[in-house]
Amino acid sequence: MKGNVIINLPEKEYKKAPLTIESQIELLKSRWLSFSDEEYAKIVLNRVSYYRLSAYMRFFLGDDRKTFREWTCFKDITDLYNFDSDLKILLLEALEVIEIDFKTQITNTMSLKYWSGFWFMDESKFTSIEVYSNVIWIIRWDIAKNKESSMPIKHYYLHYSTPEFPPCWMLMQIMPFGNVCSVYKSLLNMDKSAIAKRYNVRYQQIESRMVCLAYLRNICAHSDWVWNRNMKKTMTIRWLENYTQNWDVLFTYIIVIAYLFSIINKEVYSIRMKKLIKLITKSTTIMTKVKYMWFPNNWEDLLSKKIQINN
Repeated sequence: MKGNVIINLPEKEYKKAPLTIESQIELLKSRWLSFSDEEYAKIVLNRVSYYRLSAYMRFFLGDDRKTFREWTCFKDITDLYNFDSDLKILLLEALEVIEIDFKTQITNTMSLKYWSGFWFMDESKFTSIEVYSNVIWIIRWDIAKNKESSMPIKHYYLHYSTPEFPPCWMLMQIMPFGNVCSVYKSLLNMDKSAIAKRYNVRYQQIESRMVCLAYLRNICAHSDWVWNRNMKKTMTIRWLENYTQNWDVLFTYIIVIAYLFSIINKEVYSIRMKKLIKLITKSTTIMTKVKYMWFPNNWEDLLSKKIQINN
């Protein structure tokens, strides 16, 4: 039982035994995967676990979902894996810029408006007492996790006894993107609107977009595949309806990232977009063709034009 939810556990026992790298290769051969260089395959499997690669293998399976399609080779799988890794690096770089900017806007807007770095300790700054209590719980949790490892937090508690918490500009250094989104959602609408002005959109758009981007960041940071993933958190952008109806795919996220990045850092916006376009267009892996990634046909034009997310 987890809380008030009863979890019905399956009765089947997991009996798969560990395999040597040589045995892993033989298993893949028995499933009709070809190898042009088995020594290269051994190096890869010694560096990237079989289980991690298996997430990419499934895109090359035949109709029986057990054997590989004809002419599939091990390098096809590693090319897809490497493409996805490079894509996640580009996304993480952009998401870091957005996350830091979002934290900065919350810190500056709230601290200067209320002339205090401890505004978050005042329940009147939030929509309800329950919401305020949840924010305080989040802050306590993040401090507990980082009290010994974070130099700013450690410094604060070594030198100060009050207030109970460090100022918001210190807290923002340790708070995960998702928790920052929770704090933002808890603020009064007038304060959320003041923060959203930075991005030239209504606070409702920023609220939902940032939650989705925090979700994407966690996927990229924890090494799960992203290249053609169906996202659990979806974003509807009305002007994109003429080009795509797939709201649960990566392209929608990339459009939002591109828009926010173009506002936050105009100097490097075009450079980052060119890197992303080059990565996708230059890839030789058949599975990374845009039709498998659910990109619209004119995706390059859409990323190159002036984009918006506020309608």
